[in-house]
Amino acid sequence: MPFLSTRQFWQLKVSQPPVHDMVLAGNSRIFLGLWPRQMAKYLSVRSIYNFSFVGCSLERPYLEHAARLLNHRSHSPSLVVGVSPHSLMRQTKSNHSLGYLHWSNRHLPKREEVLRRIRRDNLSGLALARSLARNLFFLTKGHPLACYFLDGWEASVPLRKEKEGYAHWMEEVYQKQPVDWALLDDLFKMVSEFQSAGIKVYGFRPPGDEAMRRIENLKSGLDFTRLPRRFEAAGGKWLKVDETGFPTYDGVHMDFGTAIRFSRHLAGLIAQAERKGA
Repeated sequence: MPFLSTRQFWQLKVSQPPVHDMVLAGNSRIFLGLWPRQMAKYLSVRSIYNFSFVGCSLERPYLEHAARLLNHRSHSPSLVVGVSPHSLMRQTKSNHSLGYLHWSNRHLPKREEVLRRIRRDNLSGLALARSLARNLFFLTKGHPLACYFLDGWEASVPLRKEKEGYAHWMEEVYQKQPVDWALLDDLFKMVSEFQSAGIKVYGFRPPGDEAMRRIENLKSGLDFTRLPRRFEAAGGKWLKVDETGFPTYDGVHMDFGTAIRFSRHLAGLIAQAERKGA
């Protein structure tokens, strides 16, 4: 496994070629929580890519980009979308410096050049040195340690469990900025469009701790009872995940061990849905 710098990790994300059988979409709860390599062990697909971003909104340009990463020759091209209230808020360039808008609007080197630099840095030992330096910096700040993978997953190693986590912050966010209902309606429209184009679309609610789920249920305005019904009415398949069996270290994000378990869990649900639909 080559070592990647933060910049290289995100550059590879936005320069992915259309070669995948399944693409995972959503915000940081998805790119930390789903490891394609683990999912592939339980699914009859050759290539899965995690195309999730920090603070990512499920807006049309983003999801259409995700769909373009699918191999049109795949026997079952699929999008797997993590849907949370925060992912249904409009994203701006200023509020997410590592998000999709930031990287997709930058002038980036060609993919071949990024891969060449990765090979060069790993052969010279520079990549390892950078990875150690990055995590040493995270250590001094008390941030989770990070390891980047070529399939789009970031393995997170928290040093401690956050006492308040994201619950208090998200409660304030939902008070100031509710779910964008036009964005939600467009999500259902895109699900229908993708299905008509021969792309299967799976949706699920990412796990979170009890406090976060309570805030999402009571403060965000999103009806989690109606959401699955509308998703399936649009032609998608809603996956009922175990929302309580995968603990987080800050209310919303899973460490690498829990992410491995959740990846297997979600892949099992997809495999079960595929068998029923066969």
